[in-house]
Amino acid sequence: MQLRVMVWLCLVMLTFGLRAGYAQGVQQTEFDARLLSLPEKRIVQAALAFSEDYNGLLDGAWGKGSQRALERYTLRHLNTVKPIFADLQDLLDAFEVERQTSSWWISYSDKTAISFAFPEKLLSPDPKHSSEISSAWSSADGRFNLVIAYGGQADALSYHRYSYQHARAGTEPYQSIKPGRIVTSSEMPGGVFSYVRSDLIGDIYMTISLLSGAEHAGRVALLSGSIQRGRGSDLTLPPDGVLAALLWPAPDPAPPAIVKSPAPPAQPFGGTTDSPKISTAEPDEPSTEATGPSGTLSGSGTGFYINNTDLVTAAHVVAGCGSLSLADGSPLQVLAKDDRLDLAALTGTRRSAVWLGIGDSVTPKLGETVMALGYPYLGSLGQGLTATNGNISALQGVDGGKDRIMISTPVQPGNSGGPLINAAGGVVGVVVSRVDDLEMLKSTGTLPQNMNFAVPVQPLNAFLSGAGVMFPRSSTEPIDLGAGIPDQITAAVVPIYCYQ
Repeated sequence: MQLRVMVWLCLVMLTFGLRAGYAQGVQQTEFDARLLSLPEKRIVQAALAFSEDYNGLLDGAWGKGSQRALERYTLRHLNTVKPIFADLQDLLDAFEVERQTSSWWISYSDKTAISFAFPEKLLSPDPKHSSEISSAWSSADGRFNLVIAYGGQADALSYHRYSYQHARAGTEPYQSIKPGRIVTSSEMPGGVFSYVRSDLIGDIYMTISLLSGAEHAGRVALLSGSIQRGRGSDLTLPPDGVLAALLWPAPDPAPPAIVKSPAPPAQPFGGTTDSPKISTAEPDEPSTEATGPSGTLSGSGTGFYINNTDLVTAAHVVAGCGSLSLADGSPLQVLAKDDRLDLAALTGTRRSAVWLGIGDSVTPKLGETVMALGYPYLGSLGQGLTATNGNISALQGVDGGKDRIMISTPVQPGNSGGPLINAAGGVVGVVVSRVDDLEMLKSTGTLPQNMNFAVPVQPLNAFLSGAGVMFPRSSTEPIDLGAGIPDQITAAVVPIYCYQ
């Protein structure tokens, strides 16, 4: 009995310590679900469902299925089968982007007493497939469809029969029949997934039917796993929980304003006063008070096309801008922004014949030769696109986070948002920041040499997927950068102008 009490007290003290700000040292310890609250475990399950690693109820009951799902995720993405707490950061970041972008919220009806997660910005009413006893919704691409229907047992069984009988040859449909509930799921020809659930409410059945393409499989798992009797809880991560303390132990610094004065120093990486500091690779300062399409030019950065109309840049490049444009004055709009990752997706009216492929990019490798492309000091030097070589010197930021890689490639103000490419021309990251030289000199007495940072391609892909931005294969073939940078790459990298 005393041993149990001591163990319980240790867990309570550890949890209290995490909430009090000592979580950074625990990031590298093995994941233990017992330290999490029920809502936190439910959010991790939801994130694993979205990553297509978990197919089960989002009930917060952490068992073998949930643990195996987390291990599958870390094996696929991190090549490890023993997850640590820090491994959850990319997983939860990707889910949070999806939650906000698709506007997932918990739908609940007093008449049915059933709730489920609904992506309000992803699905729109589909009158064509609605009727007096059913309501239908569909995504803009027509590849994610939801139908909620009411009727007798025969009506409900017709949905299940369709899903079961149209399963792809060689696959085995899943079916569960319990008193008051029927569930059927199958994989259909053409990579189409089907999920049907019917619940008996009084003397009628409420049937939720999902049909989707493979690209929406994670959303199907998320929605289907959230269906429950009673009112479901929100899908936001508790701000005062253990995970929030572990993954985001300090408030995010405000994105730097794009002004002529130097950017203020960022927060220390660690908790000690002698830790190095970073600064964003600031937007370039204009040399004159030039006026643009919508105001005064206040700075510039770099972006690159990922399809024929959409671009990627750093979030701090577009912060505080009244309007944005390309060099020819073509206007740009912000599609999505993540200040913590320091990423932004833009769209414009000007089409590009070339773009850089990111979906097929290889994982960054320690010591790999890379090249940063960008427009540094554009307003002062006017050199146009520049290229600097270096290596990937670390696969994480100095705080241990996996949303940064450290590079020896020199970067300057104006490089922010530019692509970091490997020897074959594939994008392995987005340049975002560098160590603050003056702060390093103050704290260590020495000047750093080429300690710069980029967001690696994995968080970038998750950010774009969650924002609903398509990134098709590259329009270029693999190249040998030793022979110089071909036009099909340089044409995809463009300056971004900020006006106030």
